[in-house]
Amino acid sequence: MAATHEVRVSVVPEGTPEYSATYKVLVIGDTSVGKTALLNRFNDGSFHSSLVSTVGIDHKNKVMSVEGESIKLQIWDTAGQERFRTLTHAYFRGADGALLLYDISKRDTYLNVQDWMDSVQTHAVGIQVVIVGHKCDLEDQRSVSTEEGSKLAENYEANFMEVSAKTGTNCSQVFTVLAEAIKQFKDKAATQESPQRSKVNTDPIVIDKEQPSSQTNKNNACC
Repeated sequence: MAATHEVRVSVVPEGTPEYSATYKVLVIGDTSVGKTALLNRFNDGSFHSSLVSTVGIDHKNKVMSVEGESIKLQIWDTAGQERFRTLTHAYFRGADGALLLYDISKRDTYLNVQDWMDSVQTHAVGIQVVIVGHKCDLEDQRSVSTEEGSKLAENYEANFMEVSAKTGTNCSQVFTVLAEAIKQFKDKAATQESPQRSKVNTDPIVIDKEQPSSQTNKNNACC
């Protein structure tokens, strides 16, 4: 069920090589939704207002504490351009989790979440997803309400959070929420005889292509 979480972020200090597991995490979504900016903010705390669109695939590693265990996140920054979509598909295989980003100020990127979820459902097994409304600092340019983002995530039985790489809001927390979901899924699967398939809902999702006339529900907004 979609939810916004309050979490305590604990990153293992650099130089600590020991970790009990490695999780492959994808950061996906349309081009220019801020995937690289979010990853940079989480990885080293940096933010650059002008970034060139990622070409192909890049990845970073970070060890963090997840429910008392040291876990290595292998985070893949995937290109969102349509012409690289087939390359991205190859990297879905073996992925444990994904942050699926849209830009709250660009409604088309929200509408394309459905296409990205179709790719997840087609190419990934047992993958945990957090749908992320990015650039929540652009409140005056908002074209997707918090309620819409939360409802869409709920329909897919995915977690939801709004973040801002510019201000740092929820940037570490969203990775923690995803890592915790992966660990809980793996722990549950380990106790069962048969492998579990992806938790995401496969029923068709209908989303409103029209921009809401007002943004009155801000209960889950990050900014």
